[in-house]
Amino acid sequence: MDNLICINSHCNTDEKISILKENISYLKNKNKNILLISHIPLDKHIIESVDHFIYDKVNPILKYPEKYNVVWSIIDNYRLISYNPDIGWCFLNQWKIIANYCKNLQYKTYTFINYDTILDDNMIQFSEKNLTNIFSNDINNNPSVLFNQIIKKDLNKIIEFDKIEYVSTLNKDISGPAEQYFNKVVRDNVQHYKLYPNYVGGKIDDEVNKSIVSYLNFNNENNYFRLFNDDNFIILYELVNPIKFNIDGQDKLVHSTTILDLPKQISYYDYDDNLVNITHMLKLKNELYKYEIRKLN
Repeated sequence: MDNLICINSHCNTDEKISILKENISYLKNKNKNILLISHIPLDKHIIESVDHFIYDKVNPILKYPEKYNVVWSIIDNYRLISYNPDIGWCFLNQWKIIANYCKNLQYKTYTFINYDTILDDNMIQFSEKNLTNIFSNDINNNPSVLFNQIIKKDLNKIIEFDKIEYVSTLNKDISGPAEQYFNKVVRDNVQHYKLYPNYVGGKIDDEVNKSIVSYLNFNNENNYFRLFNDDNFIILYELVNPIKFNIDGQDKLVHSTTILDLPKQISYYDYDDNLVNITHMLKLKNELYKYEIRKLN
C-alpha cells in the first residue's frame, strides 16, 4: 500500500456532487485507494465507492471580526465594504482531521486533493513515481492547496495545524491565507520534496473568486441599477436611466447615486409602469457577512 488519495469536500450543489463523482471514478479506474471527507452527508453510492469516509458535520467558517476578507469600492463619496467570511480554515481543518486518521494507516504517501481538482495522467504518474513529498503551484505560481503529497512521517506537520496561528496569517499578493499558512507550516519545514512541474487548477470558481461587483451589488436580476445596503442605509447607484422607486409607500424618482435610510419595503416601476417589489434584495443581518456604507470625508 504505497499511496492513499485524500479528498476534501463540501459539495453542496448538484454540480459539485457530479464533479466529485467524476474524480472518484477517474481515480478508481487508476486503481487508487481513496479517502473522502465531507461536512455534508453524502449518498451511500458515493460513500461505498471510496475506501475510507469521514463525516465531520462541523464546518468551521471564520467570519468578522475573527477573520475575514474585505472587498470594497468607492462610489461617488461613499466606500462600499463587504466583510466576507474566510473559508481557508475549513479545508485546513479537514486536512488536520485526515492526517489524524491516517497516522495509524500503513500507506507510504498521502495525496491531498480537492473534490474539484483537475486530475490528469501526468499528475497520477508523477505521484506514483515520486514516493516523497510533492507540492504544487497555481497558474500564478503561488502555492496551491489543490494537489500536494505528504509522506507518512510528515503528517504530524498537518496534525499540528492551529486555528489561532492561522487567524494571524495574512494574504501575500493574490495568494490566500490558507495557502500561505500551508506554505509556512509544511512546505518550508520538510527535508525533502519535489515540485510538480505543471500548474494545478480546479473546476469550480467558488464564491471566494467572485468579482468585486458581485459582492457590492445585490441586484442580480437586471442591469437597470445597482443596490447595496448595510444595517442602516441603502445606496442605489449606476442607474442606466432615471428610475422611479417606491420606498415605504412613497414614490421617488432617482436620477443618480442616492443613499437613503434603510427601508422596510422597496420597489421600482419597470418600463411598462408595473411595480416590481425588490425588498428581497436587501441583505439584513447576515450571519456570515458584514456590510458597511462609509461616507468619505
